[in-house]
Amino acid sequence: MTCVARWTTAVAIVGCFVATSALAGGDANLFVGQRTSGDDLLDEAGVADQPQIGAVVTLDFDWPVSIAVDLLSSSSDNRETVTGAFPLTFDTEVKTLELDVGARKFWRESKKLRPYVGGGLAWVQFDAKQTESGSLGPG
Repeated sequence: MTCVARWTTAVAIVGCFVATSALAGGDANLFVGQRTSGDDLLDEAGVADQPQIGAVVTLDFDWPVSIAVDLLSSSSDNRETVTGAFPLTFDTEVKTLELDVGARKFWRESKKLRPYVGGGLAWVQFDAKQTESGSLGPG
């Protein structure tokens, strides 16, 4: 992930926390996890598993359901070298940015357990770049 992308993600996460604290109810949580892709090409390139960070925000207006806004970002890179008569190096970089907007219904029957169900719409931007470099012989 580039420095600009990291700063943009950090500013967006901080903005989510500030916006939630300014509103009457709800909560904002920092999400740290891993995104895993089932795509064979990403697995072959070594970037199927991506560390993920984001903000999970729930806005509670005392309605039957809460408004959910989640912003998640993940990225991974890998370098693989294929040896042989003409060695090749493959540099692969993937980035994912996801914005989810929807609703969550909580059942608060216990202080330790907060089951919920949710749904909504997601906008996902996925960028992948692979660069091949190598030598085709002497000279």
